[in-house]
Amino acid sequence: MRRNRKSGFILIALILSFFHLPSNGLAQDDEETRLTLQGFQGVYVVVQQLSPIIEKNGLTTDQLQKDTESILQKAGIRVLPRGEFLKTAGKPYLYVNANISMLRTQITRYIFYVRVEFNQDVSLVKSSMVVPAVTWSTGGWGIDFSLENVHEVIRNQVGKFVIAYSAVNLK
Repeated sequence: MRRNRKSGFILIALILSFFHLPSNGLAQDDEETRLTLQGFQGVYVVVQQLSPIIEKNGLTTDQLQKDTESILQKAGIRVLPRGEFLKTAGKPYLYVNANISMLRTQITRYIFYVRVEFNQDVSLVKSSMVVPAVTWSTGGWGIDFSLENVHEVIRNQVGKFVIAYSAVNLK
């Protein structure tokens, strides 16, 4: 039974491999969500820790952190240090989450799900509580032979944030 389940997963993965570009169905990027990015003088960057196997194979959390910060800085978006972030109204931060798994068959493939979210403090209507919430996001999934290609997909998703942020802030 386990063998059939594994074979089924491999078959599904191989079928999906023909669609290695991320889907667009995971995005919250429209005129309304872009307006929630307006007025921030910068963002803090949080990158979710990658698995040790992926880091061993060449893509590291530190690399994604540095790349994300570099992309933002090159676009003129200020990256807030932690101390300043904690004092900034709204506590704006960009969260980068890349879940990557290896599929080992005769050829190694990487199955991935990428999510880039802008989070900020929001006030609840029914109470005076202030809580962090995602107000803008993009993401996608795919399968690829190369971690460098997966890395490029992550960069592209961060680039979508730059476009959205710039549309309402950098004139």
